[in-house]
Amino acid sequence: MTQQILVHGLPLVLLGAACWIWQTSLTFQELPGDSLLLLAGIPLAIWCGAPWRCNASPERPNLGTLGAASLLLFLGSTIQSVLLMALAWTGLFNSWTRLAFNQSKRSRQAASYLAFLSFPWLAIEGIGIGWWFRETGAQAGAHVFKLTGFQVDRHGSTMVIDQLPVEVTEACSGMQTLQVFLLAGGILAFLESSSARCQLWALFMLPLAAWLANGVRLILVTISGLTFGVDAASGALHEWLGLVSSVSILLIYRSGIKVLNTLSFRFTTERQQLLNSSP
Repeated sequence: MTQQILVHGLPLVLLGAACWIWQTSLTFQELPGDSLLLLAGIPLAIWCGAPWRCNASPERPNLGTLGAASLLLFLGSTIQSVLLMALAWTGLFNSWTRLAFNQSKRSRQAASYLAFLSFPWLAIEGIGIGWWFRETGAQAGAHVFKLTGFQVDRHGSTMVIDQLPVEVTEACSGMQTLQVFLLAGGILAFLESSSARCQLWALFMLPLAAWLANGVRLILVTISGLTFGVDAASGALHEWLGLVSSVSILLIYRSGIKVLNTLSFRFTTERQQLLNSSP
């Protein structure tokens, strides 16, 4: 009886909680337009979680997990933490899918990952991550331009390259588009990975890919400033170069997933051969 109540009741709880988290997010802080793309996260999670075959013999509900997720949702609502509420929503979503459906490990993994990214917690609470992106991006950019013969003077996230001032501001940290990038990368990991293990490794690679995309954007914008002037680099060209860097790194990331698939296949084949040849 408890199982049936949870199977049919949790979707209503999830729907109400999702609306509440987004309403809190929009009230708490004005979000950039790119964050609205995250609204596609839950539909994408449902798509990646398919096929949704009902469990003929449903698992017993893990009341501990459900209780912890509910407590986390209450705590996140109380202290206005979108991150905690997103974690709680993902936990409830994962518990419901385990209870009601018979999914592959890869589908469940992808659905949970995308569900977690469906709320704008990074744009609101990622101040520390944004600072780290700016600082390390400026440091890497300074090294690149020094190696190519430019005169570079760097103080924190501010650089002067051949008398061109380059300040890596909060808007240049990539935080506004980082979560959208991670969402797109998660879709690529699901579509291109040949197994749950490869998909998991691909997801671990995503933060590095995001950092590279941000670094490439910084370098391209700086080159455009050196070539066309500050006004050109800070205008529409800035946005286009950001898009170019993200798409380019996602294509490289896709190639990296294919390499992971090949290595995994070779490892599995060699392991099987060893098992077959052992007495």
